[in-house]
Amino acid sequence: MKDLKRAAFVEQEFQPYAQADASAFVEWLLRKLFEIHGNVNFEWITQFEALFRILTVPFDTCRVCAIVNEAAVEAATGLTINVRPNDNTVDEAFQNFIENDTDAEYQCRSKTCKGANRFKERRWAVRAAPRILRVTLNIFAYDVNAQYVRKIMHALTIGEILDLTQYQECTVVPLRYRLSAVIPHRGNSADAGHYIANVRSQGPNPLYNINDTRVESISGAQFTSNPHLLRGGQSARFQAYILTYIRDEAPLEQHLESTNKMVATDLKIDRGKKPVV
Repeated sequence: MKDLKRAAFVEQEFQPYAQADASAFVEWLLRKLFEIHGNVNFEWITQFEALFRILTVPFDTCRVCAIVNEAAVEAATGLTINVRPNDNTVDEAFQNFIENDTDAEYQCRSKTCKGANRFKERRWAVRAAPRILRVTLNIFAYDVNAQYVRKIMHALTIGEILDLTQYQECTVVPLRYRLSAVIPHRGNSADAGHYIANVRSQGPNPLYNINDTRVESISGAQFTSNPHLLRGGQSARFQAYILTYIRDEAPLEQHLESTNKMVATDLKIDRGKKPVV
């Protein structure tokens, strides 16, 4: 921890005793952990990738010839999802992110377009999913007219389950996540204001709110509330900024068990066959 603290100050990523963007800090922390341990422990690289790295691949569809082209795979330790006025739930925001209908131009090299500049529609697919998925809700947007970054107060309904099965390249095994933590923010800027955390533990009272040094048990409704209101009559509203999910391993385990049974049955049948003369 001392090495990480020293690196943060030396690299001037963060200032002592100053608040910073929570999402940027987590991103920096994961990057430093990978750099520190990845150089000396190759096994750690594999473990890190399985825990945190999500691989997404964009598919571009030409608006003229309708040919679909696969773009470069992107690897990240989390996803940043834009919040739009018509998004009522996190699921809707995620769908808008995946099915990002852009009007950007690109060179379509199909036989029809022959390298001409065309408008495209882009859709993302999940190629590899991590055990721990971090989703940052982009609630800080640059206002072109006002020429400053403003906070989007539009509240999204947060569900406990995030089902990404339909967005996978391979949908054989369901991809579902369970909400593990919510980091709400109060204030007008990501590097100012105040952060709290709603977290899930494995104790007898599994849900807690952490506010500086104060920790208290909360209900399921309070855990997913957005905006979040603190107890004690405080009127300040906190908007959800970071969501952390843990992957549900049950579908994969069931698929592997089913596959193993099929293999065992096939081997048993093969052994019972008479040799062909």
